[in-house]
Amino acid sequence: MSKTYTIYATKMAQINENGVYITNANSYKPGVGRTVWMEFEDFPETLRTISSINRSLFLYFFGQDGVTPQYGTYPRIKALHRSDEIIDIDIGQYPEDPRSNDTPTFYVYPYYTNAGNGLYDVKSGYSEKSVQAWAGGIEIAEAGIGLWQNNTPCLEIASVNSENPPYLLFTYDEGSPITLINYPVGYIDRTQSNEFSWHTTYSGFPVEDIAQTSATLQWKNGSNGAVNSITINGAVTTYTMPANTLPVSDEIYWRVVAVTSEGTTNPEWTQVRTTDSPTVSTAISPSGTYVDGTKAVLFTWNHSTDTGTAQTAYDLQIKSSTGDWTTVQSATTSDEFCNLPANTLPSGTVQWRVRTYNADGTAGSWSNELTIVVIAAPAAPAIQIDVVSPMPQISWTSQEQQAFQVQMGIYDSGLQFGTVKSYKCPVYLPDGSTRMRVRVLNEYHLWSDWAEAVATITNVPKTAPVLVITAERDAQLAWESNETAAAYWVYRDGERIAKTANTSYTDRLAIGSHTYYVRETYASSDDYTDSNTVVATMKTDHPIICTLDGTGWISLRFSTNSVQSVQVSEQQEIALAQYAGAVYPVPEVAPYRQRNYSISTAYMDTAACAQFEALLGKRVCVKDQYNNLIVGVITSYAKTSVPFYTAYTATVYEIDKGEYLEDD
Repeated sequence: MSKTYTIYATKMAQINENGVYITNANSYKPGVGRTVWMEFEDFPETLRTISSINRSLFLYFFGQDGVTPQYGTYPRIKALHRSDEIIDIDIGQYPEDPRSNDTPTFYVYPYYTNAGNGLYDVKSGYSEKSVQAWAGGIEIAEAGIGLWQNNTPCLEIASVNSENPPYLLFTYDEGSPITLINYPVGYIDRTQSNEFSWHTTYSGFPVEDIAQTSATLQWKNGSNGAVNSITINGAVTTYTMPANTLPVSDEIYWRVVAVTSEGTTNPEWTQVRTTDSPTVSTAISPSGTYVDGTKAVLFTWNHSTDTGTAQTAYDLQIKSSTGDWTTVQSATTSDEFCNLPANTLPSGTVQWRVRTYNADGTAGSWSNELTIVVIAAPAAPAIQIDVVSPMPQISWTSQEQQAFQVQMGIYDSGLQFGTVKSYKCPVYLPDGSTRMRVRVLNEYHLWSDWAEAVATITNVPKTAPVLVITAERDAQLAWESNETAAAYWVYRDGERIAKTANTSYTDRLAIGSHTYYVRETYASSDDYTDSNTVVATMKTDHPIICTLDGTGWISLRFSTNSVQSVQVSEQQEIALAQYAGAVYPVPEVAPYRQRNYSISTAYMDTAACAQFEALLGKRVCVKDQYNNLIVGVITSYAKTSVPFYTAYTATVYEIDKGEYLEDD
């Protein structure tokens, strides 16, 4: 369909040959050295750029009635098209002037009549000229031949202030009505409401949009899917589709069929998708640093998608130096961070990574891996009971173990260095329910929590051995058994003091009354059999001393004193500290004690003297008629010799016996 579009000049000005600037005139007289400028109002860009549109310039010329121009056969003026230079009449901005030597873009021929004899009369009226595109305006650079009479301009151009202003006329084919999509294109978040927008125009040169009277929005899932229609009333060119209307699909097609005054449109389908793009996760911090595992640790990352949708969930994984990837935290959230609770991370070198989920709830690939060093207690070991017997055995699995401690009922292994992960109880445990515990120590000297298990101990005894004791200074134990035993354990007052393969034992490290029994053990099992219990009383009528290596007792009966006395001293290490607010010092009691036994004795026999002097520096046991007994060492002695005897004074310093056990 052919249409026309008219644009009138809005401003004009003239610069005369003498440099005088003229604006707001009703007309302008072109001539040599005189330049006329004209500006046009804004118009659609299509009219500027498409060359196939017909464009015509109309100028209204008029001259003095009956005046015949001289010089030449017909009048003309030269015009210059200014497509690349700015013309602003308000501020007097023009291209370089004058332009008398410029090659004209076109010539404009005024309306004229033949007056005869090669002369022409200028008439009043519009003169039309086909022109090309331009940007800012048109320059009438100079007058051509035939426009002067008697050196006076005889031709004038009507200005924008007149009834006949210059104008441009465009003629073009606008084509048929069509609907064009504004948005959406590409991805649509179906879980949110979405606005659909369009406009109607022409298929040829859409200088102006077409007024819509009604429309139908159509969409379908897939190219062959069923068409869903939504009626749009009036000139409304948007529609908000409610959330969760569209299905999850990579091929959602939509269009708008519009009814206009020029007819009904038949647009092409526009494809969109409701499936979100895969996520890309980037781990940020912590990285390459030490982390206190006893406190909450902040992890941060970046989530991104091609569609720009927010994160809907995440998974956080860690991996120790000896383990596999383990998920430690997952959450449904858009937060690109998490605070991992305290005591979640294992100690040592740990890697971590994260993955995020898109709007469809689909997980992306795992992020880059970052490394940290965690300072924390190791995880509690996983314990297992391997043997249930009076001497049970357990095993465990652990990481970071540098040492361990085992507790089985009343037995405690204490600190044991090493990486072994099994332990057999070295003592016999009583029958009944028994708690087994183990914990491990790591390189940072931090203990794990205790791991626990419970076992029920059951002993299966055999025929009991019969114990007999003869007691004087020492306890002479002897027993008989009808069973084949691997060894016998000797107990005094419930504590084991010896282990032997024999059926007899001498207990020298006792004074006073004590209770004894013998435990028979077997090579074929961890079972045991206890003998009868015997109470024995050991005594002496004077102080005696011996070494712990098995030599006999040495008498300390005689001394230079008329009445021999026994001196035993004890000392507790206590520090007195003065604190503010306390009038008197506050005692701080240390777990350290000292106990000494003073010896005063004399010998007439040189052999006895040598025997006593040999005690120096050895572990000894001294006991007396007052039931004092000390195991210690003699660090020095004082000797006084006279013709008939040699006297000695010395001190036995008690030592820590530890678990002094006589094993064969």
